[in-house]
Amino acid sequence: MDLKQRKDGREAHDAELELAVRQTLGLPSGMGLEQAMEQSGTTTEDLLNTILTQLTPWARMMRDILGMLEAAHGGADTEELSIKVKWDALDEELQVSLDAFRRHVSVIQNAMLTSSGRAWGLFDFNDVYPSNKSDLRYADVPGTSRFGQSSEEHVEEDLRSWLRSLWNGVIDGPPPIRLTADPEFEALLAELRSVVISHMRAVALMHGGRSQGIVDTPEDIELPDEWTISEVSRLHEDRLTALPLVWYAAAPKLLDWPRLRDKVVNHLRTQLKRIPPRQEKWIKAAQALEDVLDLPIWRKRHELYSVWVATQIASFSGRAHDWILTDGVLSFSFAGADVARFQLSGGTALLRAENREETDLQLKGSGRKHAVQPDYTVYREHAGQRRDAGLVVECKHYRIAARRSFEHAIWDYTLAHPKARVLLVNYTKIGEITLPSHGTFSEAYGEVRPSGSGMAPFGEQVRYAFVVMDEDSKVLGGKASIQLHWDDGGDLDLHVVRRRGGVRTAVSFSSRGTLFGDPWMELKEDRQSSPASEEVNISKTEGDVFEVYVHRYHGEWPSSQFFVEIESGRGRKCFFPPDEQPGADWWHVCDASIMAWAFTTGSGMHRTAPYLTR
Repeated sequence: MDLKQRKDGREAHDAELELAVRQTLGLPSGMGLEQAMEQSGTTTEDLLNTILTQLTPWARMMRDILGMLEAAHGGADTEELSIKVKWDALDEELQVSLDAFRRHVSVIQNAMLTSSGRAWGLFDFNDVYPSNKSDLRYADVPGTSRFGQSSEEHVEEDLRSWLRSLWNGVIDGPPPIRLTADPEFEALLAELRSVVISHMRAVALMHGGRSQGIVDTPEDIELPDEWTISEVSRLHEDRLTALPLVWYAAAPKLLDWPRLRDKVVNHLRTQLKRIPPRQEKWIKAAQALEDVLDLPIWRKRHELYSVWVATQIASFSGRAHDWILTDGVLSFSFAGADVARFQLSGGTALLRAENREETDLQLKGSGRKHAVQPDYTVYREHAGQRRDAGLVVECKHYRIAARRSFEHAIWDYTLAHPKARVLLVNYTKIGEITLPSHGTFSEAYGEVRPSGSGMAPFGEQVRYAFVVMDEDSKVLGGKASIQLHWDDGGDLDLHVVRRRGGVRTAVSFSSRGTLFGDPWMELKEDRQSSPASEEVNISKTEGDVFEVYVHRYHGEWPSSQFFVEIESGRGRKCFFPPDEQPGADWWHVCDASIMAWAFTTGSGMHRTAPYLTR
């Protein structure tokens, strides 16, 4: 397969893939790929395995984008749906229908599954493990007691390194076992290793990890003590990658146990026969790969990486959302486009692609003089109006991090969006980045891709950004709180009366109210000893007046300062009591028109409940 072969503009992208393959395989430069493979002893199987490893994260991303399109289609009143991508004014536009994208993903899946070269379907991975239910019992394998202690000295360091690489998102097979005195057993383990590699690739493609759609995976799997169930289950959210570890831990000891060695060989050979190799598997795999590299979505993979990031923003947000279509098209446009709308407690948030913001601030980035235009901006919305941004995400697909460019982008976006969390993500490693001191929060994450090490911290910041926007939306949505604070003294109670026209409704410890119906306010908790606070939350302020009272239920009035605080999106206001009057048990704090942010000071201290006589 010639990765440099030109097919409809494919050359530049495939040259990049060839460079990555050469680096991974350690092939010499300055000569053709076939010559380099021959000189280094690299097989066609090695080449195709390496290419598939490079393609696996991208294949997962395409499945995620397809999921986005399916969701958009399910929520839209349209038969036809397509995606349109044009991130740069000079780029060729990509527009693909939902049906065509489904076919493209099917081609990708076919390539990944064909590459295994195995006839999956009858194989049960659990049967490969030693089990008390089979002829080969678990206790027969030395050093692999289920409950006892076992030394780790027999587990080689390269296996531990492989395990660490899996945790870091590198999808590759375990290192080959090193045997010299038993070629038959070594060959059998090599075949088992190739099965594990192909299965890991299929698992990584088909889902984030689970693989019941490919093979049967019973839960009860026994492992050597060196490799705990909890560790292995984190590799691909699956326990199947533990398959070779039992044998790798035990293999060095088997040569001293001839009868056990024969039993293990027969057991493995029987199981592997259930997934026979397909004929001409590498020819078919190469043909399937050619089909993938001819796809228009492969040629636009850098642009589609940015589209995929939008699917992750939606996933990490934890909010109900709708993808926004215009005439049946989900657009990611350099000219700016509404992509998705998220539900918040007191409003909505809008995800926009390439939103341009004019600014007079001193920007650093090349090409950014009087405006910023990040890949994604999430704005709070209230009453149909767009407000401050809560999240900004810039996407990069650089093989080698461009530190200066990255730093300038973060600097400029935090200047233009001081209240937003500004995140820059790159497909590969990102290196050391100097972050600006201004702005709310900024960070750069490398390896933001399926199974990449940057996914978790990126997701955490996206989630937090939406939490902040949600809290802000409660205030923007007309919500407010009235709080009573006291440090000593007896039991004080907060009473709030909502006055709407001629109807007055009280909330207190005896009638705590509700936020989800009339009176649209609720006492959070009745506190009976100091120091303490009581709080009445209000879910609808509208044009109503709220009468605020404090009752000394028992004990003395506080000897130190105590006060009532009213807070909403309009601001914060505090009220302090007048001089104490002998025998007074009530303080009329104020009458508050929270929506208008207008207050009338209350009538002071009283012996009886003043709201009963109003």
